[in-house]
Amino acid sequence: MYPSGIKTNIANSARGNDSIRSLGMARGESTISSFNKVLRFDANEAAMIILSAVVNDARRCLIGSDAKVVDVVQRLLTSHYQRLMNQAAKLGRIIQ
Repeated sequence: MYPSGIKTNIANSARGNDSIRSLGMARGESTISSFNKVLRFDANEAAMIILSAVVNDARRCLIGSDAKVVDVVQRLLTSHYQRLMNQAAKLGRIIQ
């Protein structure tokens, strides 16, 4: 299962400590607010997709378009996948 940005309260109730600053992340309400902006997929809809995958004994359950893109990239660029994802993450931090 590869979930996408699913709208749940997990991030809202998370308590991070100061060690996340070493990863380039901040703490507080502004971080939670910006994180919630990327959560686009309804939790109820995700649950239905997951349950359907379980009932149908699916090998893979992809939730959201970004999870599908990551899956395709991983399958096509198996030996370069990790390096590509690291570069994409760095670019995402620069753009923000």
